[in-house]
Amino acid sequence: MLRLLKRIFFLLLLLVLIAAGGFGLLWLDVSHDGTGREGRMSIPGLSDEARVLRDDRGVPHIFAANRQDAMRALGYVHAQDRLWQMEMQRRIGAGRLSEILGSPGLQFDRFTRALGLYARARVDVTALDPGLKADLDAYVSGVNAFISDPDIDLPPEYGLLLFAPEPWTAADSLVWGKLMALQLSGNWYREVLEAALREILPADRVDSLFPDGPAGTPTSLASDSGTGQPARPTGIDFAGLLDILPKALVQDSASNAWVANGARTGTGGALLANDPHLGFTSPNLWYLARIVTPEETLVGATVPGVPLLVIGRNDRLAWGFTTTHADTQDLVIETRDPTNAGRYLTPDGPLPFRTREETFVVRFGSDETLTVRETRHGVVLSDIQPDRFTGLTKGASDKLVALMDAALIDGPDGSANALWRLNRAGSVAEGGAALADFAAPIQNVHLADNAGSIGMIAPGRLPIRAGGLDGLVPIDGARTRQAWYGFVPFSSMPQRINPPSGVLYNANGRLVGPDYPFLVTKRWPEGFRQLRLGELIDATADITLEKSLSWQMDDFASDARLLLPLMLRIHPVEPRLQQAVTLLQGWDYHMRADRPEPLLYQAWTRALVRDMTADELGALANRYWSDHPLFLLRVLTRESSWCDRVDTEPRESCDFILENALAEAVAELTQTLGQDIAAWRWGDVHQARFEHRPLGMLPILGSSFGGEIATNGGDHTLNRGQTPGGASSHPYAHRHGPGLRVVIDMADPDRSLFQIAMGQNGNAFGPNFDDWLTDWGNGTYRTLAGSPAQLRRAGARELILVPAR
Repeated sequence: MLRLLKRIFFLLLLLVLIAAGGFGLLWLDVSHDGTGREGRMSIPGLSDEARVLRDDRGVPHIFAANRQDAMRALGYVHAQDRLWQMEMQRRIGAGRLSEILGSPGLQFDRFTRALGLYARARVDVTALDPGLKADLDAYVSGVNAFISDPDIDLPPEYGLLLFAPEPWTAADSLVWGKLMALQLSGNWYREVLEAALREILPADRVDSLFPDGPAGTPTSLASDSGTGQPARPTGIDFAGLLDILPKALVQDSASNAWVANGARTGTGGALLANDPHLGFTSPNLWYLARIVTPEETLVGATVPGVPLLVIGRNDRLAWGFTTTHADTQDLVIETRDPTNAGRYLTPDGPLPFRTREETFVVRFGSDETLTVRETRHGVVLSDIQPDRFTGLTKGASDKLVALMDAALIDGPDGSANALWRLNRAGSVAEGGAALADFAAPIQNVHLADNAGSIGMIAPGRLPIRAGGLDGLVPIDGARTRQAWYGFVPFSSMPQRINPPSGVLYNANGRLVGPDYPFLVTKRWPEGFRQLRLGELIDATADITLEKSLSWQMDDFASDARLLLPLMLRIHPVEPRLQQAVTLLQGWDYHMRADRPEPLLYQAWTRALVRDMTADELGALANRYWSDHPLFLLRVLTRESSWCDRVDTEPRESCDFILENALAEAVAELTQTLGQDIAAWRWGDVHQARFEHRPLGMLPILGSSFGGEIATNGGDHTLNRGQTPGGASSHPYAHRHGPGLRVVIDMADPDRSLFQIAMGQNGNAFGPNFDDWLTDWGNGTYRTLAGSPAQLRRAGARELILVPAR
């Protein structure tokens, strides 16, 4: 129904556009995007002139007299280039999409408003460090100077959707951190899925769907522990709960990072490499900037809407992030008091629900009101769409599902303060100390300074669970007095400074080993990228900038090296299957866009996962159906029972399933790419797609707002090219990966190299919209350096911001 509503909405929108002159609403003077990138502009609050020199790729080099003037300039250029992205970001965080999109936005609005993300951002504004508060106020002033200027043209999306932006506020900036905490702490979705699976399968069978490994994968630091908790019937319709929760707000988060000290780089200065992986959108999340004041220089990746450098360097310290995948969320089954519907049960007697009303203004429809209930553990998820889901099954009419989330604790969150202090830290030691108040999401923060030191710290709120709780199955709230005993102290969080090896790295694999005294998670991501990165580092004496660039673009599939020999044990007699096997036998395991083997491998493993699980998982099979090489390794080495279809006789062998899946894969690809297997190319179907939100869904016109390019890499290569999984219409498309790559050499910071996907400008009809795309696909990087005079000589466009009189 939601998909149908979206189609109806956008078809109606298209008719409105045609009736109003269609593309005439887009200000189609393509030679002028109306945002004043050259000349002089006056904005309020500046103490002196600030100069913005944009290089040929649209990266602003901001030269200002002080930090507040620089932040005003940054706010102004963010709004110039990415105001629509900022608009969508704040509306998603505030739960106000339906005001501009109508009913298709309600699923997101209900979820984020119920969790109170924007209200929590407002609380955070009251607890900012004075320096950050001054920077944020200046930044907000810069954004609003652009929005309020009557002589500028707004991004075309405002004309298409027929509304104007409201003034920017401090909470609009801080809500991005709340969204990232939600998106990068997606255990809630995994736990709902596992709970649904445990309703139909024994616990050990569910565990085999999510195996640990692969064998030999190195840990990044020290080590985890945790005791098992048996599954128990709950009566909750978890499969139905999956249908009402917006999966789009969960990122399949992944990233690579490594730091090498002065001895391992051979230069005396430390090196940092980082490429965070997120879902692709148009524009890309990241925005490169260089900020120079007498106090400091900041160079690297910002996020439009936020007055902080998220990944990059100052003059003395570089920093980057990978996601820890710590389990910081638990589902809690609450039981309503049978004598009073306004209360729920606890071991110490019933307690009243905390309630609040949330009203949604729905464009093209009637306003809607949601009653949000909270327990001592958190928001009741099963209330979010009461018209579609009661949260219950027969015999469990008194049960509710609440979300316990470390990122949603009442009171201010110190994460923004921590990142602001990190921006100004002068050494690895100072950078580590700056992170003490970081709350969510838990990240592996990689540090490298110009004295040659390195470090890796995982700050954030890590729950200390009561004995017997392991985060895999829901907690019985009526019988659990205390599920969490606070959070692990910052001093006890995983961290390492200057190890003897001279290098620290993480690619979302296991962070700690069995000696670590606290439970980080029972479900580490599959560690193939970390295995490959460890092998490259162990085989290298000097970790140079040039080698780091090649590693970020590495397309070697460690999963295929381990799994494919087990799959190639079959001996098909059908000639085309023989041809496929012969090609794969000669493959070097590199996922290159110009070769057929990566496509054959990916299609074959995709068919295998489906054929091995569809019969037992039933309606949940599509939720699990994705790239799961560890599961396949387990089945083909020691758990062959998954090869047998439970709904057929006689018992099928794994060899039968292997050959049958290969035949299905070849037949599927033949329909799409033709008969000649040797002519198939991974890049024909593995293309990075950057889709605009929401205009990418427009018929015919949608592609004008995005970009597409064939790419190397796959789901488990360092140059990650993650595919969507499930019954997708484009199952091999590149939907998630490194939208940003940086390699920072602290021995000579101006040598540092940067790269983003798409371009700096979010306006599809303006300059620098997608001019990074080919370089991103090919692995071409650029420096961000130069004096104003040097930048002018290189052809930079100069915008002089002057104080308003």
